Amino acid sequence: MRILITGASRGIGRAWVKHYVKAGHEVWAGCRNPEVWQAPVAAHLHPLKLDVSDLEMIQQAASGIQSGLDLIINNAGVAGGREQPFGRLDYHAWQEAFVVNTLGPVRIAEAFLDHLSKSQQGKFVTVSSQMASMTKPGRGAYGYRSTKAAVNKVMQLLTEDMKNFSIACLTLHPGWVRTDMGGSGADISVEQSVTGMCQVIANLDMGNTGSFRTWQGDVHPW
Repeated sequence: MRILITGASRGIGRAWVKHYVKAGHEVWAGCRNPEVWQAPVAAHLHPLKLDVSDLEMIQQAASGIQSGLDLIINNAGVAGGREQPFGRLDYHAWQEAFVVNTLGPVRIAEAFLDHLSKSQQGKFVTVSSQMASMTKPGRGAYGYRSTKAAVNKVMQLLTEDMKNFSIACLTLHPGWVRTDMGGSGADISVEQSVTGMCQVIANLDMGNTGSFRTWQGDVHPW
């Protein structure tokens, strides 16, 4: 497969790149600082300068990839400020989170539609979170929760539009993962999360397009 992964410099994104490269797939590792991939990993790994908050950079990245793509994984995301409790909200961080977490995947979808359309079985995947689910009340993290809830709706809408191009869409909850964002006390490692999500992606087709699933493949309530 030919795969584009955003937010590929660290954490889940970096683990995803390594997983697919090891499996022999051709991978474009999109990140703001592609020099983190300077060390040779594989001939079929292509570091790509890509900031999903920068529309011009997205369009340049799209024009720089000449081949089609079989899979896009929208992994890039920000927390939207630390904790974000009511009464001490960081509105600037919230706006930044909206640009990255919600608008980013839409911009990627529009810019790379032609690339995915060339695939026999194109797949468009976005990482969300159980914290976005309307069935899970909680406190704090206003920016993160709301922008991920918004991208869930975006993915529902994209699912219908992508059907016209036979592109399957999937929204994923990666689990509570031990990353910079998830913290050292989280439930699972990045390797566990990515291995599980890769299997869920492998099972994605036009028959189950549009679902929200956990890293273990279970249907997650919106």
